[in-house]
Amino acid sequence: MDIVDFVIINDEVTPINIINNIKPNFYVKGKDYQEHKKDITGNILKEKKAVENNGGKLLITDEIEFSSSKIINKFLQPSAARDYFKDFDKLREDCIKAVKSLKDLNVLVLGEVIFDEYNFVEEMDKPGKENIQSVLFKKKEIYLGGSYSIAKNISSFVKRVEIVSIGNFSQSQASLLKKESSKIKNFKLNLIKDDFHSIVKKRYINQSNKKLFEEYVMTGLKNFKKENYLLKKIYNYDLVILADFGHGLISDNIINHLSKKTKFLSINVQTNSENRGYNFVTKYKKADYVCIDRQELRLAMSDRYSSIYFLIKKLFNKIKVKTITITLGKEGIQLAKKKGNKINAFSLPGFETNPIDTLGAGDAVFGISSLLVKKKTDFKLVAIISNLVGAMKTRIIGHSASISKVDLIKSLTYTLK
Repeated sequence: MDIVDFVIINDEVTPINIINNIKPNFYVKGKDYQEHKKDITGNILKEKKAVENNGGKLLITDEIEFSSSKIINKFLQPSAARDYFKDFDKLREDCIKAVKSLKDLNVLVLGEVIFDEYNFVEEMDKPGKENIQSVLFKKKEIYLGGSYSIAKNISSFVKRVEIVSIGNFSQSQASLLKKESSKIKNFKLNLIKDDFHSIVKKRYINQSNKKLFEEYVMTGLKNFKKENYLLKKIYNYDLVILADFGHGLISDNIINHLSKKTKFLSINVQTNSENRGYNFVTKYKKADYVCIDRQELRLAMSDRYSSIYFLIKKLFNKIKVKTITITLGKEGIQLAKKKGNKINAFSLPGFETNPIDTLGAGDAVFGISSLLVKKKTDFKLVAIISNLVGAMKTRIIGHSASISKVDLIKSLTYTLK
């Protein structure tokens, strides 16, 4: 485009600061912004005002519509749910209403904070004398994962979310936590310095975004001393979301206390490289909501071959819980709700067509579904909203971005047609 002299990349939610600095004569938007009231974000009117305050004029193009939201959502296929829902217009309205109903929730997120380090590399030929993998380092990115990513993902949906971050954090790690938390609305960070280890997971990613290798770095002790301080934090919340990543933070004492004292307890118990075979959801005897993946369910039930529905029935007998969600990766999601002796189940196929990075997709589903289940949302709506959030998350590298309320409503608006 040789007629263009300069390009400026805007990393903020709106371009208002750039507008105030450049003071453009003309500010041009696509045809999809013709009707200002249809802008879900509500930002177009703010941008128009900023342009006019600086002596400029807003122009709307009159050509073929290339909506960025539609381009992004072309990789998502909620249309796969047409066999399960007859009226997509009503479904869209009900889903958006359910998402908006979450705005009065006061939420606490507990669990290990994980520093996800992504090392982007280029694969090279093998050395002449050794049969090992060689890579050329390109760049490194550090993302805040684990319980932090869950809290961040739900922050725009609720009235307030608080996260308790515990660990033997270095100065740079503590600074990163504080810096990133300060950018998020409705978000409170409780930073507890303790001998409990800080957790870094280093991943090496090739030029095709394929993970080659993972390295765990844990500095500190594998036990948490300040349990009494933590337990004091669980009162006065509508919902406690517990992300048990199995790295030693959640003791039997904490489990028992949470089971008895929380108004609504939502749990996810993860199996990973460090704890495989030792961190089962069945160590919890009571919860209001459980969300785990298929492999975690099979390991907990010591059953490799039975159907997911059969295993869910077994899990209901092991834990006193009302609602269970099992994430199935590309195959979608299955929810089950127990009332008396009756179990109602519902499943949906996966919505993502070309996942980039599946890291954190299950956590994103866990976060949003916890809120919806707490609100007693129809579990078919929980399934489709959660499935869509999981699919959207697979389009994001690591935890470089989160799913906001506006993002989700846009996707529901553009894809459920």
